[in-house]
Amino acid sequence: MPLQYCEGGTVIAAFQIVMLQSGGVVMNFHDRQFYASGYSQSNPKDYGRFGAQKRSMSKTIFVVFGLCFVSTLLYLNRDKLEDELQGLHKLSSQVEQFISRI
Repeated sequence: MPLQYCEGGTVIAAFQIVMLQSGGVVMNFHDRQFYASGYSQSNPKDYGRFGAQKRSMSKTIFVVFGLCFVSTLLYLNRDKLEDELQGLHKLSSQVEQFISRI
């Protein structure tokens, strides 16, 4: 696991920066396309042909922030997760020994 060798969570921080920057670039491009499509500010419900894309972009941004949040939680709880993983390895070896006896 490469995360074991980094100090201060630099890999997670870099991942979050890349995810947030890519989300910003996508959103900037989308806004330009959205307003160029004939969106009228006098009628905000008229989204033009990019209305469905605007809704899907909000879902995409929600997923990106969710991934950043989950990755941060996983990084902060990595010691507990490693203990659980070692316990699973012990359990699997016990199951293998039990199966070999049968």
